[in-house]
Amino acid sequence: MSSLLELPAELYDFIRRPPPQSILVRGPPGSGKSTFALSLLEAFPGRRFYISSRVSRTDLLRDHPWLAKNSGITVVERPNRGDSLREASKLMARARELVTNPEEDPEFQSLWLPSAIQEAWGDTGPSNPGMIVIDSWDALVERYLGAPRPAGAGAPDRPELERLLIEQMARGPIFLVFVLEREEQTQLDYLVDGALETRWEQKDGRPERWLHIWKLRGTRIEHPSYPYTLEGGKFQCILPLGGSLKLGATARDPAPETVSGRLWPGSTEFAAAFGQLGIGSLTTFERDPATPAAAVRLLITPMVAEVLAAGGHVVHILPPNILPMEVWKTYHHFVDSARFVRQVRLQLTAFSGETPQEIAAAVLPPPGLTTPDIGAGSRDVLSFLRTSPDGKPNLAVIWLTGLRALSALGGAQYTPATLPAIALGTGSTRSAHLIFVGVSGDPLLESLQPIASKRLRLRSRVGRVFVHGEEPATPTYVLSEGDERSAYHLLRLV
Repeated sequence: MSSLLELPAELYDFIRRPPPQSILVRGPPGSGKSTFALSLLEAFPGRRFYISSRVSRTDLLRDHPWLAKNSGITVVERPNRGDSLREASKLMARARELVTNPEEDPEFQSLWLPSAIQEAWGDTGPSNPGMIVIDSWDALVERYLGAPRPAGAGAPDRPELERLLIEQMARGPIFLVFVLEREEQTQLDYLVDGALETRWEQKDGRPERWLHIWKLRGTRIEHPSYPYTLEGGKFQCILPLGGSLKLGATARDPAPETVSGRLWPGSTEFAAAFGQLGIGSLTTFERDPATPAAAVRLLITPMVAEVLAAGGHVVHILPPNILPMEVWKTYHHFVDSARFVRQVRLQLTAFSGETPQEIAAAVLPPPGLTTPDIGAGSRDVLSFLRTSPDGKPNLAVIWLTGLRALSALGGAQYTPATLPAIALGTGSTRSAHLIFVGVSGDPLLESLQPIASKRLRLRSRVGRVFVHGEEPATPTYVLSEGDERSAYHLLRLV
């Protein structure tokens, strides 16, 4: 699954290239440019300077409390009003009185630069490379140039000043980061070695932040787009899904307490984001066609583990493409075969000859089909779901493609007109929670939405799985790889 990383791997590689290097970070206000630039500084192995032309050091530390603990970053306050191109022109005029053609001397050329840049520059050298972040270059250069432009030969305009700055950078050597708000491209986009963009977007009425990498000279861009979160004032990007989903490796988070009428979902993060599951009610998982079914199974597996640990019953109505062997491979991490047969029923919707003998008694054949490889005499699915030792809560996981397959085999006819009443009747004993899994636009799923107490939506985008609640309405989360403590994590996008 995806996982959290402070910076994309491409940027870690890029900022470890020998300086001089330059990078441009563009984005609208509020998109996270400053937080991203500070993370670049934190990851840089040399001297680090942050020139703030918009906010004071006090405000910066308030918005990014972690910065106070990082003494390696020097914050250079915004320049005073006396720092301007007009003042620099006066200095160059005096220099001409002392030196012939000072414009041709790199030492004198640096006098054209804003004093904050010169201050940071003075603490670097050939054996002491550094990174300088200018946030924002738009604000600093516009105030520095002033209006009207001062008279005098050689006084640079903005494009000339940018060319001079990048030329001077090589004398540091310096890793220079420009932060900009302007959306239109300029010559600076072509002069710099790297160009990135932070964007704030609305998707399903919820905010998302995206980092787009347009170029990084000398660095291979494996993933050009990363969603990211600014939780805690830190930039943290989210990697794409891995090659396989680790189902069942870590089963569940223990319930903090027992709540009457509620089923613990087996995940602290799920409970915090979406709440617990009501006994006698139902949840719908709606996924777009690009979202892997394994992502839904990852969210559901800890719920199953919780029910089995408590002694309840679990019923699966499987889609034709999920075999009993796959379910057993997931669940055997937290339940042995004897308990599996005692507490689980798998309703097949297609014939499978791959059922392990040790769990055969838990597998119900498709209607109208019998085979020696599938356990016979299992209890009826509905009665099994409604009964459990000592009234323990039960769980049903119903894939709507499975219901359609059952209808095609001549079993009960499940239609948008009949399914809601069947679902309500199944949960009417208040002994079980029902989970229905379907694809966006499925009429069967749409018929269940009005009676669902919890409605979750999953969608896949650029290799990540995004999850949010429609009922109750929640922010957007990204499903992330678990660890030794939890089966998965939910990363909130803020």
